[in-house]
Amino acid sequence: MVDKIILELPADTVGGDIVVSTETREAAEAARDAAQAAASVASTASTTATTKATEAFNSAAAAEAAKLAAQAVPTTNDTVMAAVAADTGSAFSTQLSATIGAAVDTKSTVRVGGVPVSTFDVENTPLTKVDIGLENVDNTADINKLTSEPVRAVLGYRNVTGETMPRFAATNLTGITLQNGTVRAAFFTALKTETVTQIGLSTGSTGAGATPSTIKFGLYRVESNGDLTRIGVTANDTALLSGASTSYAKSFAGGNAEIFAGQRYAILALILTGATQPTIVGVLGLNGTDMAQNPRLSATVLAQTDLLSSYTAGSLTNSGAMIYAWTAP
Repeated sequence: MVDKIILELPADTVGGDIVVSTETREAAEAARDAAQAAASVASTASTTATTKATEAFNSAAAAEAAKLAAQAVPTTNDTVMAAVAADTGSAFSTQLSATIGAAVDTKSTVRVGGVPVSTFDVENTPLTKVDIGLENVDNTADINKLTSEPVRAVLGYRNVTGETMPRFAATNLTGITLQNGTVRAAFFTALKTETVTQIGLSTGSTGAGATPSTIKFGLYRVESNGDLTRIGVTANDTALLSGASTSYAKSFAGGNAEIFAGQRYAILALILTGATQPTIVGVLGLNGTDMAQNPRLSATVLAQTDLLSSYTAGSLTNSGAMIYAWTAP
């Protein structure tokens, strides 16, 4: 590179016109042009080197970020693009978007209700808790939640839908007399929602003498005001309860019954007989007044000839005796 041109002139030319030859001027201009070209090449080389270094850094950083993102969250390209959209003007953001987009293409697409997130219409696509994997979630308050089946097993409940008491609580093995024409009712809370097909009772030390005219069992829903509404009843079967210390189960007549977890129900039993009255395993609790406190545990209905479709709360007579009975699918 030529920095400058020095012209040596004769002494007698000082103060006069300086004449530069054509050859000298062309040489100077050529030197100037060469210097400018060299400077431009150097500047371009410097810029290119800086750009390449920046691109290499961005690419490496974006690739690492994409790797971490793809490993941590399997998602759609659109979701990841949105995460870096706030800085779309930078080279790093652009490179990151492209790299992550390629990386997550191999991951599973997130779906909501069977619809890919990238095409999901929030406003017009109805969702249920099943769609988002929360089918077992409800809005039940803790105080109203039922005990789990393992806990119920520890407490001694059978693996049945409804049971008036744990088996170990049925300590009166001699039994509670099922009196002629007196309906005995034992109450319980359903432990799960299920279709039930039968009712069962167990006799105590005395079976029914030959031969009753009526033996029937019924399942009733307890209404909020304490009334009873029948939802299932067995056909008359005078062979029931004939043996001592024996379990008896009888299917419903005219269709099964649906019971719901948390709802109160009552099992009613009736016998009409002029012979020996059977005893039913159960428990002699507190006095009738205490057993009738909410939630009611037991009751009787006097002077009955059949199981009615419903009973009012006022028709129930307090009883301190509670029979052991159950419902099953």
